[in-house]
Amino acid sequence: MTATLIYCYDPMCSWCWGFKPVWNQLEKALQPLIDKQKLSIQPMLGGLAPDSDTPMPDEMKTKLEATWHRISDSLGTQFNFDFWREAAPRRSTYPACRACLVARDFGLEHEMATEIQHAYYLNAQNPSDLDTLTRCAKHIGLKEDGFQKSMALVKEEQTLEHEITQARHLGLNSFPSLAVIVGDHLTEIPIDYENHETMRQAIKAALPIETD
Repeated sequence: MTATLIYCYDPMCSWCWGFKPVWNQLEKALQPLIDKQKLSIQPMLGGLAPDSDTPMPDEMKTKLEATWHRISDSLGTQFNFDFWREAAPRRSTYPACRACLVARDFGLEHEMATEIQHAYYLNAQNPSDLDTLTRCAKHIGLKEDGFQKSMALVKEEQTLEHEITQARHLGLNSFPSLAVIVGDHLTEIPIDYENHETMRQAIKAALPIETD
């Protein structure tokens, strides 16, 4: 039986950005299990904040900027803090999540998430805006018209909301989250922001058969 590793994230989650280098290391370390068809990885969008056209209150901007500083201080993660002065932030991550769902259909979810994170955290661009997301889509090779039509369809069909409901049903309520599913059994994997090996060992222990 192939086990499934669920990775629940939001491309506009700053802790997911901080986790990214270790997550990349973990994916690479798990490749032998994937090659042996003992494990598959399934990304899942968590959806931090629903659609909103309301400007972010100053209090929330201050709080989130402080979170960026905390992540930078503890993990060495790079942030462009000009975002909080040059952009017009809104508390809305659903559009960015939908963009990742659109890219998933082309096998480009990882690339889209990375583009969004670079736009947001390094280039002080706002991924709550469709024009930012469209630029990200074009950078990974998607057509502008097709991307925007797909974004509208995903919103109309509430594809993201269904995935968020699934994540909540599995108990994945924080981001990033990891869990191994074998049949009907779910094992949560504690997040280690500094060492991928602790998570690899925990994932290995959750598998139904010997994996050496």
